[in-house]
Amino acid sequence: MNNKAVKIFLSVILAVVLIFGVVAVVQSVRNGDAPEAVSAAATEGASTEAPETETQAPKTVTLQFLSVGDNLIHDGIYEQAQKRAGGSGYDFSFCYERVKDTVQKADIATINQETIIAKSYKPSGYPLFNSPTELGDEVVKTGFDVVSMANNHMLDKTTKGLQEAIDFWDSKEGVAHTGAYKDEADLETVEYIEKDGIKIGLVGVTQYTNGLSLPKDSPMKILYTTDTAAIEKKIKAAAASCDMVLVNAHWGSEYTTTPSQDQRNLAAKMAEWGADVIIGHHPHVLQPVEWIDNADGGACHRRHAPLFRHGGQVVRRGHGERREIRTDCHTLCFRFARCSDLSAFAIQRYARQKTGKPYQTVGFQHFLYSGFCQRRNPRRIFRPVNKFDYKKENLCS
Repeated sequence: MNNKAVKIFLSVILAVVLIFGVVAVVQSVRNGDAPEAVSAAATEGASTEAPETETQAPKTVTLQFLSVGDNLIHDGIYEQAQKRAGGSGYDFSFCYERVKDTVQKADIATINQETIIAKSYKPSGYPLFNSPTELGDEVVKTGFDVVSMANNHMLDKTTKGLQEAIDFWDSKEGVAHTGAYKDEADLETVEYIEKDGIKIGLVGVTQYTNGLSLPKDSPMKILYTTDTAAIEKKIKAAAASCDMVLVNAHWGSEYTTTPSQDQRNLAAKMAEWGADVIIGHHPHVLQPVEWIDNADGGACHRRHAPLFRHGGQVVRRGHGERREIRTDCHTLCFRFARCSDLSAFAIQRYARQKTGKPYQTVGFQHFLYSGFCQRRNPRRIFRPVNKFDYKKENLCS
């Protein structure tokens, strides 16, 4: 084929392409769409189209709490622990062996560590207590997650001993402590422990420290029950950043089975400030459990907070020649349930009671309260819950 024929062939091909292009444009205009619009629409559709995903329904998240009373270690217990360790160190495992399984089954277990743990001092008993570090190690091994340090013996070894005790519990990974503070900044920090996405704020207060007090030039801080303004500030800060607030109060009179009116008044105030559960200790005997119901105003129609006055001891020394060491079988348990979308929560309580024979317990007694709480703050709004059965019902429905 000569050059002239090639040129004619290419011209024909080009003409055909141009004709089909013009026809396509005309047809597009007749349909009301400009080529640019058609292209842009196609691009937009491709960029915004996304596969549909199923929204997961909110689920109920439940935590089981266990709280015990005063971990008060006397001389006879130290002596046994030293003998069981063969004279080198201390072995306190026998003190908790009968409650260890129960404690470890709880999601969160709390204890009042009444004797200070200060490594610079020798172990000592009444009236100025101090425990060796092996005691604290055993508390952790037993399964306790929260240690309350606010009690009448916290200054038994002066500020030095209290500082050493704070440092000791600071060194224990996974264990939170409350009630003793290095300085003002430490006091203003919200103490909490978190489990399964639920954040529990912690506050610890004490009524007295047996006549002992911090030096005026000490930066350390203790929350006394008379410091109502500081307690209010502490509880409100915890309520603003946590899902629930747990208060440990060391108060009352030893061996009395009923609370004073001052205790009742302070408990009502703490509930109003944002405390969800208040656990009392110090009397060394059990006191009644009460349900605080007071007006809360605003979006919350009524606020209910359980007040658990435990008062018992975890470890106690018997009297007489044998000086038998017993593990107190009284534990207080409660269950906190929250909807995963933060729309609702409820608290149920049940108690484990002693049968009268050492180390034997009866089954759980379960009490259910309705309409627990509806709370408004910058973080969330809770709706009331009526007769929630965590085994059968979905709290979020």
